[in-house]
Amino acid sequence: MGRTFIALILILVMNTFVGCPPKNMQLNESLFHFNNAYRWKRNDLSSDFIYPSHRSLILKDLRSHEKGISISELEIEDIFVDNKKGVALVKIRVSYLMTNETILREEVISQYWLKEQSNWYFVGQSGSERLSIPIPEDLKSRIFWGTDDAGVSDN
Repeated sequence: MGRTFIALILILVMNTFVGCPPKNMQLNESLFHFNNAYRWKRNDLSSDFIYPSHRSLILKDLRSHEKGISISELEIEDIFVDNKKGVALVKIRVSYLMTNETILREEVISQYWLKEQSNWYFVGQSGSERLSIPIPEDLKSRIFWGTDDAGVSDN
């Protein structure tokens, strides 16, 4: 009886973490869940962390990566956050194999995130021809890192 009760409690706790991201999820949690799903080609899970109005467009780009690339490692190098604007720039080192090659490649990409309604959402990434996911045009004006201050690094 005791073990069954504990197992039931564990199942209930685990089910609370499956599906939609919890409200007020912090950026680092969203980064972890999205990139873990991205690495393992779990678009069903990564879609929860993609900007809602552009989900289908961004998922299309993610699916195009599935066919030719196998990601072996993702490492967050730096995070720049502008809390006032709800924008984050994340530098990530990616190690990957092309499916038709045996050479391990390594590149640093920049991921762009927006905060809306207390949740952080992925909107695109750049820095690599093979791994690029364009930021939707109507969101580009919200993400700027040119001559303006890029926010504060978390490292």
